[in-house]
Amino acid sequence: QWIDVKPTPYSLILNSADMLTKLSNGILQSTPHRVISPTQRERYSIAYFLQPDLDVQLQPLCEPSSTTDHSTPTATTYREYIQDIYNRNYK
Repeated sequence: QWIDVKPTPYSLILNSADMLTKLSNGILQSTPHRVISPTQRERYSIAYFLQPDLDVQLQPLCEPSSTTDHSTPTATTYREYIQDIYNRNYK
């Protein structure tokens, strides 16, 4: 289900991504998102991506919640994490 976000002057809308889901041990979920301008006015969108070095250890920063299916926090490197995403999406 899509949620309409009403434009507010001088505001920022932030979409979290998959790595935040891993670091929060599934508490914060990433979701598909899109932007559709309801008017013909020009609209600016800036994507900013931040990623660590490939050998950085990624470990959940908190315990799993009762709503997640993660039984134990799992540490992996960023390289393993990103490779898993590629393997799942580009078979």
